[in-house]
Amino acid sequence: MKNKLIFSAELSTMSSYQNNRRTMSLIQTLNNMDISFIKAIGSYKGSKETSFIVSSKHINIVLDLMNLFSQESILVLDSKGQASLRFADNNVIDLMGRMMQIESSELPEAYTIVNNKVFAVKAA
Repeated sequence: MKNKLIFSAELSTMSSYQNNRRTMSLIQTLNNMDISFIKAIGSYKGSKETSFIVSSKHINIVLDLMNLFSQESILVLDSKGQASLRFADNNVIDLMGRMMQIESSELPEAYTIVNNKVFAVKAA
């Protein structure tokens, strides 16, 4: 995956009902803004969540959505597949490594499943 942003509307402190409502609200927002997305399953800090993948050309909109949905960070993938976390509270960018497809038998604490393929960041 390259030139993509991965993010969620869910919060680990909320119930599945509340997170489902947040996810539906994000879907409606993306559709209303005519932003194409791919729905995925992700894990962040060990919490499984519904995630969304959009083109990195929508970075400013996604940063606004990150604040609207009180998200800690978004995953940014550059043109070479290098991954970084961009944090909302201080706009710090944490370079992490390269996003790579992995075997589903070796799920780490953070991963993304899209089209039945599992991806995770491997340190450089």
